[in-house]
Amino acid sequence: MAAARWSRLLKTARVISPHGIVLLLAPLGALALGAGRARSVRASSAPSGEGAAPGSVAKADVAAVADASNALAWDLERSLDPAGNTVFSPSSIWSSVALAEAGAAGETARQMEQVLHLGRRTRELDAAAGVLSGRLRADGATAGNALSVASGLFIQRGLPVRPSFRDLLARDFAAPPSLLDFAGDPAGAVEAIDRWVSAATRGRIDELLGPGDEEADCRVVLVAALYFKGGWATRFDGSRTGLGPFRVSARETVQAPLMEETARLGYLRGPGFAMLELPYSGGLLALDVLLPDDPDGLPALRASLSARAFRSWVAGLRAREVAVTLPRFSIRSRFDLGPALGALGMSLAYGPGADFSGIDGKRDLFIRKSVHAARIDVDEEGTVAAAATAHRTTRRIVRLPQRFVADHPFLFVLRDRAADTILFLGRVVDPTAK
Repeated sequence: MAAARWSRLLKTARVISPHGIVLLLAPLGALALGAGRARSVRASSAPSGEGAAPGSVAKADVAAVADASNALAWDLERSLDPAGNTVFSPSSIWSSVALAEAGAAGETARQMEQVLHLGRRTRELDAAAGVLSGRLRADGATAGNALSVASGLFIQRGLPVRPSFRDLLARDFAAPPSLLDFAGDPAGAVEAIDRWVSAATRGRIDELLGPGDEEADCRVVLVAALYFKGGWATRFDGSRTGLGPFRVSARETVQAPLMEETARLGYLRGPGFAMLELPYSGGLLALDVLLPDDPDGLPALRASLSARAFRSWVAGLRAREVAVTLPRFSIRSRFDLGPALGALGMSLAYGPGADFSGIDGKRDLFIRKSVHAARIDVDEEGTVAAAATAHRTTRRIVRLPQRFVADHPFLFVLRDRAADTILFLGRVVDPTAK
């Protein structure tokens, strides 16, 4: 079903979040050749990112798609468990899996629908996914921000793709097919896909696929890409940023650049943790920081998380004066999603039992590999633009502000507040790690 995002900076604090994911489908006979690897995408034209028109799509269906995407977000947070800093885009992963599910049938489709938290897929939900994608794009383009979302379908030239599959992806996912010659020029096909991804992420991810991914037996590549760049509603003052201790664990401390600001922000005191909401300009998007009380408390906080718990915490946020300390951080992550998605319940899609007959009318395709790459940069610009100061209010503080000092590992969630959709999710363990 669909994906989306992102935004321009106000010479204040900055978040840049590009993402790309690719699913490679190969003939069943290719299983003996081993799995390929993957990394980026573009073809004959730049991604348009246009989704389905709102029309008469029910709000309940759009909300159901957002809820399904958020549920997958927390499934993946528990399943993707690398050491150190991590970032991924659950909404984009959800969209790319939905693209592939559109061509699945039988038990393969049932497993994928379960992972997508869809129940039974319907034409109404397909249209709702396109509407949600358009809404995310519109929300991310407010107040000087910029959000781009794009889906891509790359097919082996001459492959007899079913018209119903082409039409569905073009209509509801804005992913009309691009023809490439994987069989005759696999290196050229990979380069074309990488150019597409680079264009979709404004050059922030320039290699999703790479050397070793030039596989002549590849037949279909499905890609979802996402880019966001946005400025805070209340800027961090660059003159107050300086090196300070960040406790990677109870036993290890590093010196990291720490940003500081005092503002009226959404704050929640939970059992064993605190949560802070940092809105972007325009107020429709926000970055939530979930900070355990204990420097070694991240595993316990992660274990307590679920879609329901997070929804209740967001609902419990209350505005108050908060003195914030937050490190600058830059994270790049790349995952093979196959093991995680297989463990979540869609194992058939990755082997000879797969049924993607909705793509070409035959049961001769399976997903060779699912690759996800994401990047997020959070920092502050030194110069304050006029637009930035317009979003600040100055008032006399009558009481001491609540302190929120993120000087040890924490989780972060970048979400569309209006559409109630998680765009990026990750954790910072060591902000100085490269």
